[in-house]
Amino acid sequence: MRSFFGAAIRFALPVLAGILLSGILLIPSAAALFGGSGEGGRGTAAGGIAGLFTDPAMWKPQFLILRLCYTPYGIGLSAFAGVALLGRAIGKSRLREKLLSFLLLVFFCIPLFGYLLNGGLYSKDKVFIPFLPVLCAEVGLYVENQLVRKRECGKNRSTGNFKRKVMTELRELLPYLIVLILMWNAKQETYFEPYWHLGILDVICVTACYLAWRWFPAKKRLRGRELPFLPLVFSAVILAFAGKAINQEKHVMIPRKTYEALTDSKIAAAIREIRAEDPGWYRMEQYGDGGQNLANVNRIWDIGQNVSTIYSSAYNAEYKKFRDETYGINEAFRNRMMQTVSDDPLFWQFMGVKYILAETRPEGYELYRDYGDFQVYRAISAAPVAYVTDQVVSETEYKSLPYPQNQEILETAAVIPDQEMRKTTAAIPDQEKSAKSVDNFRAAADSDTKNGSVGPLFHSCFQKVNLEIPETDQEDLRIQKTADGYEIETKKSVTVSATLPGAAEGATLLAVSFEVENQKASHDMFIRINGQTNRLTGINHTYANGNTQFNYLVTMKEDGTVFIRMGKGHYILKNFETWTGMAQPLEKTEQLYSQAVTLIGGTTATYGGDGITGVVSAERDGYLITSIPYDENFVLKVDGKETLLFRANTAFLGAKIPSGEHKIVLVYHAPGRTAGSWCSLMGGMLALILVICEKKKQQNGSERAGESKMLQKQRKYYIIRV
Repeated sequence: MRSFFGAAIRFALPVLAGILLSGILLIPSAAALFGGSGEGGRGTAAGGIAGLFTDPAMWKPQFLILRLCYTPYGIGLSAFAGVALLGRAIGKSRLREKLLSFLLLVFFCIPLFGYLLNGGLYSKDKVFIPFLPVLCAEVGLYVENQLVRKRECGKNRSTGNFKRKVMTELRELLPYLIVLILMWNAKQETYFEPYWHLGILDVICVTACYLAWRWFPAKKRLRGRELPFLPLVFSAVILAFAGKAINQEKHVMIPRKTYEALTDSKIAAAIREIRAEDPGWYRMEQYGDGGQNLANVNRIWDIGQNVSTIYSSAYNAEYKKFRDETYGINEAFRNRMMQTVSDDPLFWQFMGVKYILAETRPEGYELYRDYGDFQVYRAISAAPVAYVTDQVVSETEYKSLPYPQNQEILETAAVIPDQEMRKTTAAIPDQEKSAKSVDNFRAAADSDTKNGSVGPLFHSCFQKVNLEIPETDQEDLRIQKTADGYEIETKKSVTVSATLPGAAEGATLLAVSFEVENQKASHDMFIRINGQTNRLTGINHTYANGNTQFNYLVTMKEDGTVFIRMGKGHYILKNFETWTGMAQPLEKTEQLYSQAVTLIGGTTATYGGDGITGVVSAERDGYLITSIPYDENFVLKVDGKETLLFRANTAFLGAKIPSGEHKIVLVYHAPGRTAGSWCSLMGGMLALILVICEKKKQQNGSERAGESKMLQKQRKYYIIRV
């Protein structure tokens, strides 16, 4: 026992040293995952990881055969893998031989382990991919056991109890029947629903192959050779078929030309060329069709390129809430955590997207350079990533604005917290309050704004119109107008043309907003207007987006026609509203952005490290407004003095800035970095001690070996003398 514990400690110490050395990476990563930076998973909710252990649902077994089958997002084998695993677990063998099979079944069936393997965020089949070699070994052992049992059965076919033989055969057949039942139960899964009959056919054929192989006489030979294990042969064939047919059909596999277009080196060269010519502080997006946007989410081609997309299990919750709820960006994809590039031109301007790589010109942009396969467009007036302004409204006033006025006002004003607005109002002398109460950059009232406190401050460039979708009642398509919208039922995706009678003269932008009631809640549905898509995910999807409010803000067609693509399904559109208009006057937006923060040096070198340094000149006391999502771990220093940060525009970094010229330093302190550094230091010290101890052990061993050889020589010499 003593030697066992000694060996265990000697084994564990190097492992511990390696873990401690990784502390500088592991601890900040864990802090980002579990520190409330996102709401993507269950383990990030109240209770955290500890809450998973006390949740009864985490211990309730889930027998998911598709966890093993037919998809590259999981283990990706065929149904025979489930047969082999169950066969090993319930087959006739010693418990020691079944132990690995039992452990694998527990890992695959208890949800808790899926959550733990993925950091407590959610349980997805991909976390079990590392078990693929072990599962393949289980398949091999199952096949080997079957071959041995058949030989034994052939030798003893004429002897033995008939009832026992029947029970043995039924036990060997039981895994096939269980997998057949599990496959039948899985037919309602979203991606598997069109192909469930192929899964059933796979199990039936594998079972038939097993019975044929099992009852083929053991002593007979096929062309002089033993009959191969037929279920394994068929399984390999069906797996190759499923891998190509199902995955290609579901667009998991993409054509070679598409991949080459997405990874074209010309794109990287163009972005680097633009960055070299214009090394300022701005965002640059790449926009295409749905497939291109999906492939390019979070992709950057150069270290100096900034984007506005998010797609991660640990994301900035403030920014996502702003996109989804406050600003009202369209959600084109079924995954609630996938926030790809939007083609809302006002959002591009607000986020400081100065350059767009696209095939068509967006509203508010002009052609900058033509590269043949794609063009680069430059914004006429995009917001700086950071600027100082005194043109502000309170958060309460802002949130009282309806769509799309909530997007418009951010072209000419910034939003600050109510308490900051009260401080500003209290600091204004009485004789100036009356003049200050009416914002001088908003002279006219907005007739379409219902809230009285904001109305005097805001004049909208949008006006309400009617979007008339032609009614129809056909076998494959039914569109019926209701009191406040439309009811649509279509058996396939269709495109219809709609008109805009009474559209504003010279209007270039179209805004549409409505609520959706999906009458087939378990199925996805989507509506695309002038190329901009909103999608509502089926309620059974793991990442169901819950997107029941569809908002669109798109560039209008020159002839005023609106093209609407309606996805397959039955759904009701309620509170249907439409506006046409244009962006705010250029002089208004330029006035808001006139006091931009300039990076010191003006090159990508200023992006190095964990901070950004710049200078700004403020004509009057105002506010630093950025499009950097708010995080409490940021520290702002103005002229060397730490300044309090607050949420500007409801979700971004902002601060109070006095008039004059200032040097601004914004630094991010990763949570857990100090603890991680100490862990890595301790790990390095432990590793050094272990190396020194190992060296001394080797030296002592060499000395003992030398002494032993010397004694042997002396003994030989003594024997010779004697």
